[in-house]
Amino acid sequence: MTTLHPEQVIAQFSCSCAPDSTLCVEHEQAVCQQCGRRYPIRDGILEFVDPAGLDDEKARELAGNSYTKFTPEFIRKMASKDSWGAYHCHFHDLKIRHLLRYLNRLGDTPLASLGSGSGFELKMILKQRHFRRVFSSDLSYQNVQIVPYSLEAVNTEVCLFTSDLDACPLKDRELPILIYEALHHTPDMHATLERLLRYGYTNIFFVEPTGNWLVRALARLGLAQRVEYSGVKPGLLRLDRLRQLCREYGYQASITAVLEFPEDYFRKICPKDGAWQSFLLGCMDLMSLLLRPFNFGYMTIGHLRKRVVP
Repeated sequence: MTTLHPEQVIAQFSCSCAPDSTLCVEHEQAVCQQCGRRYPIRDGILEFVDPAGLDDEKARELAGNSYTKFTPEFIRKMASKDSWGAYHCHFHDLKIRHLLRYLNRLGDTPLASLGSGSGFELKMILKQRHFRRVFSSDLSYQNVQIVPYSLEAVNTEVCLFTSDLDACPLKDRELPILIYEALHHTPDMHATLERLLRYGYTNIFFVEPTGNWLVRALARLGLAQRVEYSGVKPGLLRLDRLRQLCREYGYQASITAVLEFPEDYFRKICPKDGAWQSFLLGCMDLMSLLLRPFNFGYMTIGHLRKRVVP
């Protein structure tokens, strides 16, 4: 992996004052040529997130992803989630396999991963699908710091920056956007998605939890959509709203739904790895396959592509 300094790709970024604004780098700061706003560059990471300017919910999300013991051991642990349990890896592998079917539609292109966290999912994707250049961002500066450790064995160029999903600073509409389980951490995931569609990125890929009658029933029982460690109650993607947004902004949607069950509840019927767990996971995968024509599941993997106007 090669880490790019933001100065090498500064033309890809814009200021929050206008989507067509121009930034230049001066003394480890990106400076907007229109409004004069300055964004710091710290250890090669371009910071678009100002913690003082976040609303209460995003401030809680940032606090939940800020680590008091940011030690080398902790960084290695966060960068090696693929060595965690078989249950955890099973569903990551399943979702990434479906996601790669959509990503493989792309040609030789860079990729922008928003809400990347520590880069685990991005690493799993890049191990199977090469992208010559990757833009990786997260709300949390500390998460972004971990990404180079996650991707150290991957052959690609990486530019790191912090950003808010509701204020994506990437100019190029042809740059494919990937959001892996991050939209639901915003105050209104459909409004966040609408901003991206309104701007007109040609390709948007996502993996997000989805609402349906079963999930809503489980949520009332406290078995789904629970308040997370950050104190934020995650949203659920509504497929009817997604289709409406796609019609409104001229996008074609390809989606795949899969069943997934929170591990803490799964462990009540299957306390440890083994043959019983493999059997249950196989049953869940079979149910996902049978329900796929109805787009019924707890997780949705999707590709939204801008329609070409003749």
